[in-house]
Amino acid sequence: RDMFIFMVNDENLVEIGNAKLGRGFFCWNSETGAASFGLTTFLYNYVCGNHIVWGAEEVREIRIVHKGEAVGRFENLALPRLNQFVENQGYNETVKETVSRAMTEPIAKDLDKTLEWFKDKPFTKSEITNAWEAGIDEGNDVTTVWGMVQGLTAHARSMPYTNWRVNLERRAGSLLNL
Repeated sequence: RDMFIFMVNDENLVEIGNAKLGRGFFCWNSETGAASFGLTTFLYNYVCGNHIVWGAEEVREIRIVHKGEAVGRFENLALPRLNQFVENQGYNETVKETVSRAMTEPIAKDLDKTLEWFKDKPFTKSEITNAWEAGIDEGNDVTTVWGMVQGLTAHARSMPYTNWRVNLERRAGSLLNL
């Protein structure tokens, strides 16, 4: 039948500079309706009592439709991904390198130049301005890529609808891959 699992681990944190990110995953299965299995792994800043994930980073998703060799695809795709996510130090090192690079990668020293830097990226002027202010309010160095990612996820927390928050947080996370 249908099921959904949401697990997080606040004890085995990935520490990068001042950032401490927890690990989490969603896992679901539907034998009817969507008729698929899914696994989403992520790192996060915080999970509130309503099970909302704030500041999701390194989001990876696998979806396996229930047809053909679904069990084999699960064994070959999902299990290794989950094991790597949970146990692999190499994954930790990749994440640490990505975040460390973002922490030292400059954007601009002021808001006007930051808006110019974001001109060809999928963000609105309002989102960047609000992220700049939210990042400063939370004590982040918004002159770096990491600081602006943190500012964008802080701004996302003020949005009234979950789909808007997730959309902004995913776009913010994509900045880490530049």
